[in-house]
Amino acid sequence: MGTQNWWESAKIYELYVDKFARDFKGLTARLDYFNHLGINALQVLPHYPSPMIDDGYDISDYRNVRPALGTLGDFSAFVAAAHAQGINVIVDLVANHVSSTHPWFLEARSSRENAKRDWFIWSETGREFENAPNPFIDFKPSNWIWNEMTRDYYYATFYPEQPDLNWDNPRVLEDMLATIDFWVDQCVDGFRLDAVPFLVERDYTKSQGLPETHRIVRAIHGHLQTRHKGSVMLL
Repeated sequence: MGTQNWWESAKIYELYVDKFARDFKGLTARLDYFNHLGINALQVLPHYPSPMIDDGYDISDYRNVRPALGTLGDFSAFVAAAHAQGINVIVDLVANHVSSTHPWFLEARSSRENAKRDWFIWSETGREFENAPNPFIDFKPSNWIWNEMTRDYYYATFYPEQPDLNWDNPRVLEDMLATIDFWVDQCVDGFRLDAVPFLVERDYTKSQGLPETHRIVRAIHGHLQTRHKGSVMLL
């Protein structure tokens, strides 16, 4: 019988760092608590820099730590201490959208000729994808949000401040895989992908769980299997 993968017997505790322990130093000091509970994996909800419109799911930098939670060094020290106690660390990876304050979007919304323009989804009419869900209907009448600077609309499944990435652009996948590599270099043990069903939009469909979306998920999983064996991907 082969050796069991660590996640097959994982007892995962999901948490916001600030709500549980204020910051990464505080979380590191409380690791004994998880051992007492028999927890052997922590899923850290978004810890990235963010304006906090949506509890950190509006990310403005994929490769850093929100200052209120500490530094990247504090994060690395937390992971090392967790591993020393037999606790694996999973981080949330928000792949569907970024914050409207992310440098990519600030560039994209500034000009129709900007190099980052095709990293997002745009419309002259705001009428495409009419069958797609609008989860935050109380905050926006449509998923299409007016951009005054370029006089057109950008697409945002969730809050207006969370523009969707254009996963038809292969450079988005390339950068997301590089982000995965970055955090594996920080010794994280896996990723939970957020809002995966919404990655790709198509007219005349509900724009959820499309075949193109499954291909993206397989590409991310294949990258982990090839480059980072032992890392887990949760959906």
